[in-house]
Amino acid sequence: MLVRERDSICAVGEVGLPWYGERAGDAAVLDAAKVMLARFARVAVALDLPLIIHAPHARAAEALSIIREAHVTRAVFHWHKSDEGTTRAILDAGYYISLSPEVAYRARDQDLARMLPADRMLVETDGPWAYGGQFAGRLTEPAMIREVAAAVAHLRCTTFEEIAESTTANARALFQVGG
Repeated sequence: MLVRERDSICAVGEVGLPWYGERAGDAAVLDAAKVMLARFARVAVALDLPLIIHAPHARAAEALSIIREAHVTRAVFHWHKSDEGTTRAILDAGYYISLSPEVAYRARDQDLARMLPADRMLVETDGPWAYGGQFAGRLTEPAMIREVAAAVAHLRCTTFEEIAESTTANARALFQVGG
């Protein structure tokens, strides 16, 4: 299907490795997910499409290894929640990392926002998800992206416009869309 619809899509995703759920730690489930991620990575390379990776926490390093082995050139680790060493390895590989609404209220995500280079950062909402902080009790919606970008701008001591401009340029480069 991806091959048939290639001209109407701009990425392969969301694909990745399980972390949450009762069976996420099951070796057979994880092994099957790794095989599937490798397949998606090879398809993304063959079709010259980026991957949108969901591999939080310790799974990020495993996913990074798989996509590097497949020679994926464009990817974003969305809803990224991994350690600093893995984060730096992702950045060194030339991939992007996205920040979710948690950047507005969670120290771990705020540290990540300060660490990411402007040319490797994206922002997202990723719903449905029950966020806390200023987003508590709200349904996740794309309009929240402005609040995410504003929180990042505050943390980086810059303007909303600068964050909006750089993350828009990054998204265009990653997905090869727009002008």
